[in-house]
Formats: sequence, structure tokens, C-alpha cells
Amino acid sequence: SGQINQTGSIDITLTRPLQDNETIIITATDNSGNKTTESVTVGDVTDPQIEVNIIDNDTIQVSSDEIGSKVEIKDESGQIIGEGIVDSNGQVTIDIDQVLNDGDTIIVNVTDSAGNNTTEEIVVGDVTAPIISADIKDANTIEITSNEVGTVEITDANGHVIGSGIATGNN
Repeated sequence: SGQINQTGSIDITLTRPLQDNETIIITATDNSGNKTTESVTVGDVTDPQIEVNIIDNDTIQVSSDEIGSKVEIKDESGQIIGEGIVDSNGQVTIDIDQVLNDGDTIIVNVTDSAGNNTTEEIVVGDVTAPIISADIKDANTIEITSNEVGTVEITDANGHVIGSGIATGNN
């Protein structure tokens, strides 16, 4: 509730958020006690819920509860580097226009058909693939060098694992 200003308007901060499609009743009373009541059905006022998953250094998947929402991905400078529409499964996978590096910041903006939007700023984690080299020592031994800690798997041409190990991080 509140007092209408001299221009005939008022902004009222509610004690709770409006819910999508609920009906509210607005009553205005003048200084003489005359009342006008209006019933209003609220439309879509809820911002989309989103989840962002960085697949690799140039692919981002966005999930949302608002099917048909427009997704924009921007770089730190605000330049759009990818766009898409949330599909009927609540997801969109976007190949962006530039390669992300570890520590980059991206801005993901999702806007539903009612104009509600959610913006999330994300610092990109480790999306850089390790650099490896292999030195075949003999028929049973391969020395792998990697610039990053992680697992190493060796497969034959048919995809069968024939060896594995852990890169310790000291190359």
C-alpha cells in the first residue's frame, strides 16, 4: 500500500513476490472515501532458472525451465559470441565464436517470451586440453609426457584400452 503522488502514480514494493498467473486485487481510495477496485491477473513475472555447463573451450550448454527462451553468451567486453533458443527438452548447446581460455569470464543471458531475464557471469575453469607427447620405449612401454596432472589412457585402433596411468604434473 502507499500514497499516490501528485502526478497520479505510485510504485509499491510488495511484501512478497507475485506468482505467475495469480490474481491480485487493487483498491484505490480517494480523500473522500470513494473506492475503485480492479482485479488483475498477473502474467509471467518469474525470471528463468538456468544452469550453465561449459562443455569445452568453444561449446556451452545452457539448461532452463523456460522452453523457447533466447540465450545470449557474451565475452567480458559484452560482445555476443554465441546465441541459441532453449529447446523442448529445456536445453540448448551453443558453439561460440571464440575459443575460451582458462580464467576467461563469460556472461550468459536467458530471456523468456515475457521479457523476464536471468544473467549469470561465469569464470571459465580449466577448459584447455593437456599437451602430450609419447615416446615408445619398447613393445611394452610408452613414456607419456603431459603438461597437466590427469589420467592417461592408451587404446588400440579398435578403441580397446591397452594401458593407462596417471600424469603427476611434473611432465
